[in-house]
Amino acid sequence: LNTIFKKGRLNYSLIKMKLLNSNIIRNSISGLIQKNQWTVNFDGSLLNSKSNIENLFFLTHKNSISKEGNLKFNFSNEGEILKNTQNTTSFNKLNISSSVDNFVVPEIKIGLTNRVDKNELYNNGVENSIFLKSKFIDNERFRSNFQISVSDFSTYYQDSTINENSFSSKLDYFINISKLFKINGLYEISNGQEALREIRYIKVNEGYGNYTWVDYNNNQIEEFNEFEISHFSDTADYMQISFPTNEYFNVKNTRVNQQIQLKPHTKKTKGLLYRLTFFENLTNFEINRKLTSNNWEEIIAPFIQSDIKNVLSLKFNFNNTLIYQPKNKNIFLSYKIDNNIFRNSFRWDKKLSENIKHNIGCKLNVFNLIT
Repeated sequence: LNTIFKKGRLNYSLIKMKLLNSNIIRNSISGLIQKNQWTVNFDGSLLNSKSNIENLFFLTHKNSISKEGNLKFNFSNEGEILKNTQNTTSFNKLNISSSVDNFVVPEIKIGLTNRVDKNELYNNGVENSIFLKSKFIDNERFRSNFQISVSDFSTYYQDSTINENSFSSKLDYFINISKLFKINGLYEISNGQEALREIRYIKVNEGYGNYTWVDYNNNQIEEFNEFEISHFSDTADYMQISFPTNEYFNVKNTRVNQQIQLKPHTKKTKGLLYRLTFFENLTNFEINRKLTSNNWEEIIAPFIQSDIKNVLSLKFNFNNTLIYQPKNKNIFLSYKIDNNIFRNSFRWDKKLSENIKHNIGCKLNVFNLIT
């Protein structure tokens, strides 16, 4: 059944199937209503299946109400219920958001999300989050977006409750002062939880492991502090593995990404300034760091020297590319330097590496045939 009217439409369908050992009935409905700046959408489906093996009930829905204009508004709700002879699972998600456009700030948006998950056999979970988004500047030369969100998550399993609180803030920007100088950047701070991991050593065939066991106290019991890295393949008969535990600890994460482009530009067709337009320089660096520190000066400023004990992991990448290419494009020269540092201080996965790469590229267009 399809009905189209002046302000919207309505669709309804009924499917009925009778098989050898089962009966299936499905009802579906969807609709759209529009008036001025308001829009209403709704979509739902109900499925019933009965057979000699099991009975199935499945309900799903997705609805929304929105308003356009300088003051925007959106309300949406979606969810489902699945029930069979063994278990019943369901979820329901509610989103509410509103945004304002004005001449001072291009856009400000605030939103709230609530989600509830239920499972009769395992656990139930509830998540609440709120976010704020804003476009500070939005034009050809400058663009800037800011976002901050806070969430609270709770899981109920058997007789225990697990709570996790987290926040995230991100700022990205673009600066184009002139054709000479362009900047793209991202700055992000967040917190969360990492699971503690338990280290174990398992015995493998000789030469297939990395560790050896030395029974220092001669008690014939493999103890944690008696495993050492083996320097010989015939004694490397243990491998280190780690398992996640139910214990968690708080971690703060800082990420910075910066891209800078320098490309001289002039209207002149000769001279030194004109020859400088043959050059272009691209610089990119990224820092991604996890800390256990509660010192916000260390967390916010990634270039401040931190206590090494508080740094769980560090990824640093810097690369710079210098390009030379005349206007006729007969010659292309490039020099790239790439520096990567990775440090991991997790007890179950300690690593430290650093490498520097140099790359020189050259391309010559010797022949240029025109037909």
